[in-house]
Amino acid sequence: MVTMPNRAPRARIARDPDRAPAPDGSAGDGRRRLLIVDDDPGFRAAARELLDGPAFLTVGEAETGSACLDQLARVHPDVVLLDVQLPDLSGFQVCRAIAGAADGGHISVVLCSVRDAADYGPAVDRCGARGFVAKDCLSAEELVRLLEG
Repeated sequence: MVTMPNRAPRARIARDPDRAPAPDGSAGDGRRRLLIVDDDPGFRAAARELLDGPAFLTVGEAETGSACLDQLARVHPDVVLLDVQLPDLSGFQVCRAIAGAADGGHISVVLCSVRDAADYGPAVDRCGARGFVAKDCLSAEELVRLLEG
């Protein structure tokens, strides 16, 4: 049995001017920079395939919440697609850590799961995520709708 920590570590998001996104927050070509966080490598590959295109550029992947928090300063995502159930931290904990970081306010987090949002009750709304998408409904169009809605 894995014991979940009560609190997620505080994310440190330092900006590297040589790898920073364009001034409009995009990948420099109008696409949003995307970090995919899921412990299933098959889902990460499928999400990359579905999402990379005119709206998104995948700039990183992580299989744990801790790895996600470590990558933020290196890959400078605009959007984090974040699985709710990770092996070390919950997606809710990671989302709160991103939202609480000094420079995390510009990052939009969208939670995803094989379960429905209703299964998580008010936790989805309380963690600071921009939205929630069921994994079987994931598409670039749905992600754009959540981010712009």
